[in-house]
Amino acid sequence: MARTKQFDQQAVVDKAIAVFTAKGYHGTSAQDLVDALGLSRSSLYDTFDDKHGLFLRALEHYGQQSARAFRALLASSPDLPAVLRLFFDQLIQENVAHGTQGGCLMANSATDVDALSPAAGVLVQAGTQAIEEALVEAIGRAQQTGTVQNQHGARALARSLHASIVGLRVMAKAGASQEALEDVARLALTLL
Repeated sequence: MARTKQFDQQAVVDKAIAVFTAKGYHGTSAQDLVDALGLSRSSLYDTFDDKHGLFLRALEHYGQQSARAFRALLASSPDLPAVLRLFFDQLIQENVAHGTQGGCLMANSATDVDALSPAAGVLVQAGTQAIEEALVEAIGRAQQTGTVQNQHGARALARSLHASIVGLRVMAKAGASQEALEDVARLALTLL
């Protein structure tokens, strides 16, 4: 009688997110995944079809998880500028600590989207759109209460802040200094 393969698929996807974030899709081999996930190749392929199938699950989960966490953070205080200042500070510290092995799965994948499959491109677009929408909603609320200026529309501000967030992650992955990252964050926050 064959043994039933039992493992926590979500835990495997979470571990895969870390591998794909550090190495990128193309830089991650099936052996890297087997080693990091603690699965046999047969379990990996039986469950996720192939590396690409696991990557798509990782992108989808990461995008949903990131959007939920970001929405919760933005709603955590009526003082949106203070929340975003704290977010940028934490983002910089996290990226400096991880250096070129860190970053964000969405941002890292977005810079390589042309080399990815159309399905991966759709997931990257959905993930980035969810973050933009969270910012639009939070900025709109803050503009109504007067904690963010109305000089620019909520969508334009959201897009600019989102570009700064992604840019910080890409800069950190490329080895930018903490000072450079802090300059970008400081200027981005002046828009509010």
